[in-house]
Amino acid sequence: MSEPERLVPLAGTYNLRDVGGYRAAGGGTTRWGKLYRSDSLHALTDADVAELARRGVKRVIDLRSDDEADFSPSRLDALDAEIIRNPLLSGPTSDYIARDAALAELYSDIVEREGDRLIAAIRHIAGSGDDPVIVHCTAGKDRTGLVVALALDLVGVDRAEIIADYAETEKNLPAPLLDQIVERLRARHVLENPVNLDALVRLSPAAELERVFASIEAQYGSTREYALAHGLTDADVDGLRRALIETH
Repeated sequence: MSEPERLVPLAGTYNLRDVGGYRAAGGGTTRWGKLYRSDSLHALTDADVAELARRGVKRVIDLRSDDEADFSPSRLDALDAEIIRNPLLSGPTSDYIARDAALAELYSDIVEREGDRLIAAIRHIAGSGDDPVIVHCTAGKDRTGLVVALALDLVGVDRAEIIADYAETEKNLPAPLLDQIVERLRARHVLENPVNLDALVRLSPAAELERVFASIEAQYGSTREYALAHGLTDADVDGLRRALIETH
């Protein structure tokens, strides 16, 4: 039996992916058709929404800031799903663009300052039972990448597979689109010679996620202890594993 396709080819997304088939400690793997990670859902076509309904999506966790969600509202009115607004940043993402922040600064801020928000998103996954879930932000790269990476780590997915899943985003975002985004952001924020903007928009380098894991483990000992310190319970972790992992 062939393995399902990881990238879901919808007309209105570039980076909607199924996080199934990853090896986990104890001999299990992540369930196919359970957890999806995605870029923004504002450009979905009617056929796209019908495909998500066919896949049984019942929960959508939107990590975007309020300004992003207001500017590009998701096209999910026809989907019979619970839409959960869980902004991962307490301020607008444009602040990072305006000061030409590096990816490392963005990630550090999320992990160190927004830990409760980060773990709240994972709790929404843990409480989804058997229902398929989509987690998304704007590009499906950084905020989505951190939520999915920590969720997978908490249920014992092989670290190398987590890193590879995070890094895969770079292949899915088309260069012409990213060129337009970079130029638009440079003009909007009057950035003449930005140092970090290109990486912030385009890249999902393995080294950045490895740095996040190293930082968490240096301070808390493990991602589990980090999650427990920011509101997750042992029961939530057990629920997350039941939701995401199937044993063979």
